[in-house]
Amino acid sequence: MNTIRPQGISNDYSILSMAGKHFKDCLKVALMALLLPIPLIAGATLGFFYFEPTWYTDIFLWSLLILFVAGQFGALFQLINIGLRTKKAEKTISVLQKFGNEPDLYMLENKLLNHVPYSDTRESILRLIKLGQQGETDGFDRVIENSALRRDQNSSKVLGFHNLVNRMTLKLGFLGTLIGLLMTFEPMKQAMLSLQGSDGEFQFINDIVKAIDGDAYAILTTLFATALSIFIELITIQILSKTLDQYEMANNNLDDWCVIHLQPWVKKKYVEKKSTDYLIKMQKEFSEKVTSLQLAIDEQIRNLAEHVENTSTLINSIIPFEKDLANKFSTLIEYENEYRQFISQKLQGITSTVPNLESKNE
Repeated sequence: MNTIRPQGISNDYSILSMAGKHFKDCLKVALMALLLPIPLIAGATLGFFYFEPTWYTDIFLWSLLILFVAGQFGALFQLINIGLRTKKAEKTISVLQKFGNEPDLYMLENKLLNHVPYSDTRESILRLIKLGQQGETDGFDRVIENSALRRDQNSSKVLGFHNLVNRMTLKLGFLGTLIGLLMTFEPMKQAMLSLQGSDGEFQFINDIVKAIDGDAYAILTTLFATALSIFIELITIQILSKTLDQYEMANNNLDDWCVIHLQPWVKKKYVEKKSTDYLIKMQKEFSEKVTSLQLAIDEQIRNLAEHVENTSTLINSIIPFEKDLANKFSTLIEYENEYRQFISQKLQGITSTVPNLESKNE
């Protein structure tokens, strides 16, 4: 059954295009949010002057404002950083869309390294590409999880800074409230004691006024701290959260593309190629070893033939000496036989001579 798609929507619209859309939304929110910190600082300063014209003489009031201003400038720099990261990530998405769902990993790597600026999105893709070039797909999930963990840690740092500012603002306001309440105790005590004197009524009113001033200070610090905390909570933190959520949604779509398209393509193209290349490499190494072994055997046979030839030559050179020695032995044997015959003759002559001498003597 054929699926009917609306006109103008490609097969790959749901992943890379959606990631690009979320990056654009993130950039739009970040640019709009850049307009807020300066007006918030100006509004807070005007509010301080309206409710307490001499606020700058009080350490708690100007500490509250300085803390709020520091938080807003921190938000300003964070939004600028998010906007720059988003612009770089958009360039990465643009390159991936050009290469499609079955990219040449070596050409894609070269394009990202030489034409796309550094960003966490680019680095995550490059790590996956490097795994793909090695014919590995088991590490895809680990790389994606680590990238998500790094983004989560970065988001926690961004929001954690403003949560810290918010808590410090409320604590300073609460501390100012306590100080304001402490300021009422002594005037109230004096007011009670002044009723005993002759001019007690006038002194009582004067001490009550001082006590009211202390209450007013306590309420004023609470009011300023609460108002600044509301600005931080409802405006700064919420806007940053929305911006970071858009950024995370874009990266989640990119991770989905890596799992749905890039990982199967690596398995199909590069893992099989790696297996074939490995077999070819092993066959080549085996052939080289066989050839080397054959050459070694040939060399041994050649050496053995040389030794045999040398032995034959040596044997042939010994044969004449053996013949000569045999001749000498034959001559020596002949001499020995002649000597034995000579000895035997002499012995026979002696034995024949001895009887004759005996007969003569008789």
